[in-house]
Amino acid sequence: DFTLAELLPPVEDRFGAWPEHATAPAPPTPRYRTRGPRGVVVLRPALRAYLRLVDRAPPFSDPDYAAFLVLEQLLGGMFASRLNLSVREGSGASYGFHAFYGASAHEGLIELETSIEPGFARAVTELVLAELRRVCDQDGGIEARELAIARTRAREMLLVRVDTSLGSTLAMAQRVQVQQEPNAWLDVLRRVDRLDAPAIEAAASRWLRPERAPLLLVLRPEHADSVWELGLGAMEVVRIDR
Repeated sequence: DFTLAELLPPVEDRFGAWPEHATAPAPPTPRYRTRGPRGVVVLRPALRAYLRLVDRAPPFSDPDYAAFLVLEQLLGGMFASRLNLSVREGSGASYGFHAFYGASAHEGLIELETSIEPGFARAVTELVLAELRRVCDQDGGIEARELAIARTRAREMLLVRVDTSLGSTLAMAQRVQVQQEPNAWLDVLRRVDRLDAPAIEAAASRWLRPERAPLLLVLRPEHADSVWELGLGAMEVVRIDR
């Protein structure tokens, strides 16, 4: 085990000659397309259907970073997420539902994905879009019990990441990159602990777009009509015969 005082001198020796910047680089404002196809639908006679939704998310330097660590769990990062329980345990449509949030100093991305039985393509797509609306407080909002689990899970995942020398060094380097104190990552833990449902829903509403988030769907051709009925918007269609 090393203390912070022991770690900083060798870092200074190796990187201290790098030129300093007057200010940390500002993350660019997300730019969303408002025209053109929302996503892609691949029609092919596959054994299983596949759904993937991707949207912009905050960088780790953004105040909404802590909220998205919790949203990652709520949207599928934890086994107890509504989507995982509905898709896997409730209907048996899938082996599981997954969510991943990745963030750099300048941008972030959140991804939701699952592989499903072909006949459930419409139902699962509808569930995913409804869940995005819910965490944005458009349809019910986040419940206290699931929030408690998601906060705990997000906190544990943060601590796991810094449980090794490499993980703790990376966490400190990220904060130095945006001109914060090396131990500023600890503040993320405190912010996770303080988050309530309205704060998370507000963060979700600032970034997520249930009506426009890019989608990739791989479907059997006979299930396409039912999915079009959801009103997904303009989609590029690719047909594959085998």
